[in-house]
Amino acid sequence: MQIIKIIVQVLLALIFIMVGSMKVFTPYSEMIITEGMTWAEDFSAGFIKIIGALEALGGLAVLLSLRIKSFKVLVPLASLGFMILMIGAAYTHWERSEPIATNAILFLVSALVLYQNRGALARNKA
Repeated sequence: MQIIKIIVQVLLALIFIMVGSMKVFTPYSEMIITEGMTWAEDFSAGFIKIIGALEALGGLAVLLSLRIKSFKVLVPLASLGFMILMIGAAYTHWERSEPIATNAILFLVSALVLYQNRGALARNKA
């Protein structure tokens, strides 16, 4: 079961590192014409870069937590952040009559990772 937990965490982290990095490093003018990214025209370039940075840093925290024991407390926090981001993303796509299945799946996987690591916050207080 521990191996499955690690695999899920790594996949979640890699997904958010990749999409977050893309939002940070892709020029706004290219992003808004990219298929599947037209939602970006509803937001400023700076706001999208902030979202991307949050996604990438959260993914990095989840990934590093596998090697750095003191980062374990960041996993439930990052997962909660991912869930909040996915609620916002789903709302944006819903308003534009776009599919929200990907957002729902990432929300559920983030919730699973949060649940699996719920004890990290309690252990950190002790």
